[in-house]
Amino acid sequence: EFRHTPPEGVGWHLMIIWTLSIILTALPGNIFVLWSSIKHNSIHLDNISTILIRHIALSNLGFTVYIASWITLIIKKDNMYPAIICGLFRTWAYFCLITELLLVAALSVSKLTCILSPLRAMARSKGLGRKVAGTAWTISGVWCLSNFLALQFCGDPRVEFREATYDCVVDPGNLVLKRIIRYTRTVIVSCSELVLFVSTVWLCKFVKKITGHLHRQSLITTLLVSATHLMSYIPYALIYYVLRHYILTNSQKDSKHFSVFYSMCTFLILFNCAINPVLYCFTVRSYWLFVRKFFTALCDFVRNGKFELPEEKRSASKFIALHQIAKSNERLRVPEL
Repeated sequence: EFRHTPPEGVGWHLMIIWTLSIILTALPGNIFVLWSSIKHNSIHLDNISTILIRHIALSNLGFTVYIASWITLIIKKDNMYPAIICGLFRTWAYFCLITELLLVAALSVSKLTCILSPLRAMARSKGLGRKVAGTAWTISGVWCLSNFLALQFCGDPRVEFREATYDCVVDPGNLVLKRIIRYTRTVIVSCSELVLFVSTVWLCKFVKKITGHLHRQSLITTLLVSATHLMSYIPYALIYYVLRHYILTNSQKDSKHFSVFYSMCTFLILFNCAINPVLYCFTVRSYWLFVRKFFTALCDFVRNGKFELPEEKRSASKFIALHQIAKSNERLRVPEL
């Protein structure tokens, strides 16, 4: 292992500005997605996509909490946490990141199966979406909890301060345990990323074929969420798992270049937890309309001191939808002989 070159001067200030901007964007953005979709039903997509988007926002919100604890280390340029607290923070970060990866992969696969088997997709309910999301949280939680307990009882944990990104990591102190943790994490992440990549490429073939307004919104939302996730994580995986082995056997000059790229790719991951609420404004029309209503009500609150959100007339829209279905069935009815 070589020693990373810590960023100083302008690089250090850029790290603080970038991290603070991510926190100030991701924290209110994901809270707004959860509040608006649960209380006001602002995201009008299919049942499974809506449930998975809520859980993706929840996992991004959890990772934002980890970023808030990380920025103190960047400002201080030194570790201030003991081994068990650092281990808890790292476990929580992996828990949120792996859960978000599994949820995005499930969102992409769900939309693909919905297109390939439309008749079966009509019978899907929100209960199935909750089961899929619960499975993702369970898989990630079992893996993270087992790793944390193994570090505490089977290893000799030592805190190491990573100077390239100013964060702390926990060294298990046991080479076998370290390899088991790294290999299992690599298998889970690689398989999930592969499924996500294949399903995303497959979905691209149906962009021009989908004609329904809501189905097209759901497809474009899934594609953009999956694409931004891949663009945020693939550079880090490439530089950590591929280029790292090349840099370790080369000069110190290459080591400095690796530290710069490693820092950039690490902070690119933070971008993923803040961009999704912005994407929904461009891909989900109902969410964008609710955002406009919210800021209009907020302006009225500043002027008059009254904050009122107009309630959506769900019963009327449901009646119109049922009337359209009945009308289409009337056209298809075969006359009696």
